[in-house]
Amino acid sequence: MIERSDNGMIVAWQLLRVVVPTILVLGVLNALPQFLGGDPLGVVRYDTVERLQQRHRLAVSRAASLPSPWAWPPSRIRVAVGKPDWAEFRFQPDGHGGDALVMCQAFEPDRAQARQPRDGDVPAALLPAGELMQASDLVIAGRPARLRRLLLADGAIVHEVWWRDGGARVMLRLHGTAASLTRIAQRVLGNRS
Repeated sequence: MIERSDNGMIVAWQLLRVVVPTILVLGVLNALPQFLGGDPLGVVRYDTVERLQQRHRLAVSRAASLPSPWAWPPSRIRVAVGKPDWAEFRFQPDGHGGDALVMCQAFEPDRAQARQPRDGDVPAALLPAGELMQASDLVIAGRPARLRRLLLADGAIVHEVWWRDGGARVMLRLHGTAASLTRIAQRVLGNRS
């Protein structure tokens, strides 16, 4: 009996000596893309919206035009793969100065369609989450929408406007004022293509 328990302990100890270093190596490899300045695991970059649409067979909600100083096409396109997939479109102002306008879109099955937009759930791999400070419902270009004010971990305040476009949740985020973001959302929803 003593020999069996000693053998079991030896096997368990040897297994532990293999499993623990393997888990540590995998954890380091998983964090390596972020450490090197790349995107986290599960986030894929695309050069064009067309490549994104071909790869994922998705319909992207977009405006025919954006108000100045932002312009289509986006300067950065990333997708966080999950349930649902989320796409981030980042628009840098002309001249690359000032705050970026960020549009995120969740690609959900048609059964998820609803009259009121549901906000939240953008993966932290795409956008930093924040503490909700204020939220209000409004109508933009005849559509129900939700305006949110968030406090980010770095102390910055951002505003978000959420709405639903078919089976997709769409969000615009800006470091600017709520009024300026509402005007941008009005233009985006009024000029969709």
